[in-house]
Amino acid sequence: MIFATADSIVEIQLGNETARIFLIHYDPASFSQESFTSEAITLPSTIAGSVMKRQAEYFYGRLCAKFALNALSMTRCDVGTGRQREPVWPEHVVGSITHNHEFAAAIASSCNVFNGIGIDIEGTIGQEAIDAVLEISVSPRELAYLRTELTTLSFEELLTIVFSVKESFFKAVFSEVGHYFDFGAITVKKIYVETMQVTFEVNQFLSHRFTPGTNWNAYFRYFDPKTVLTIFAW
Repeated sequence: MIFATADSIVEIQLGNETARIFLIHYDPASFSQESFTSEAITLPSTIAGSVMKRQAEYFYGRLCAKFALNALSMTRCDVGTGRQREPVWPEHVVGSITHNHEFAAAIASSCNVFNGIGIDIEGTIGQEAIDAVLEISVSPRELAYLRTELTTLSFEELLTIVFSVKESFFKAVFSEVGHYFDFGAITVKKIYVETMQVTFEVNQFLSHRFTPGTNWNAYFRYFDPKTVLTIFAW
């Protein structure tokens, strides 16, 4: 596996393009709301009234987005929040933000490079959460595949990758599809551990680009032994 250092740029090759994901390792306990002012990041009223942990997640996600936009020579842009809590990127830019309790990451790209892009960070799913994750995100077909695919990765790690890929897919195509859809919309067919690639199939009509039977690729990286990052772009 390829490991990237925390507080780094994770680069993943997507066809002819290189995706650059900006990553921060943070401690919610040391966060201060004053950070929004010092980094010139807008603090929405809905976030200002939330617990400090949520404020930290939002701040570090938007800070990663700021780094990603700076890399595109966009130094005075802010990433807003849409009606359904989705990030609102500047015109002609597509991007994605993700975080868990200790890592945040973001990616931004010109619309001339990608139509949509989604990333997700997940810690390895623990025993106490397996049943819940299986119920909402894994089909019987996928479960049967995962139970026969145990090689260098554990069942919990494979399950986490499946869950995370579906999150990344949702983020990448939400603006194209225009409505919410559940994890049953796609089926993971194969996880290639050596190349860190995942193939999946669309099961239902989502848009004229994402129709039943079409196959796509997502990618994953472990930048921490217990944390996976997935990405899907189209």
